[in-house]
Amino acid sequence: QAQASHVLQYNFERKHRQRESAITEGSKRQRQRLGFDEYKEQVKAKLLEAQAAQHAEVTRQRVLVQEKRQQMQDRRANADAQKIFMLRQSMLDKTCRAVDCQSIKEKRRQEVKIKADTNRDESEAWARQLETKRALLAAQQRARASDERDRRTY
Repeated sequence: QAQASHVLQYNFERKHRQRESAITEGSKRQRQRLGFDEYKEQVKAKLLEAQAAQHAEVTRQRVLVQEKRQQMQDRRANADAQKIFMLRQSMLDKTCRAVDCQSIKEKRRQEVKIKADTNRDESEAWARQLETKRALLAAQQRARASDERDRRTY
């Protein structure tokens, strides 16, 4: 019986060690599984962060490109508006210059006409004065000649 009790004791200890080894092995496996799962989650998190960062970068680049396009369109619109303004202003300026030239020419014509009329009137008055003086001188000469004749006759 001592031998049977020793065998039972030995079997119990062996099974206990096997059970202990199985529990330790299971615990070790579970820790390894948890470590691997944790590593896997970290990798997934980093991958998601990288994807989010890449998506954010792509979005930022798109926004920058869109802003540049908008700025370019605004610049073109401003340049076009300036060109249209300059064209209209040039046309308006040209029209104003043509109208000013016409009005200046017309004003000069009127001034020349008025000056010519004034000169003609002055010339006519001067001619009348001269004619009057000549007539007066002729009358005086005739009167003198008549007086002279009358004096010679008496």
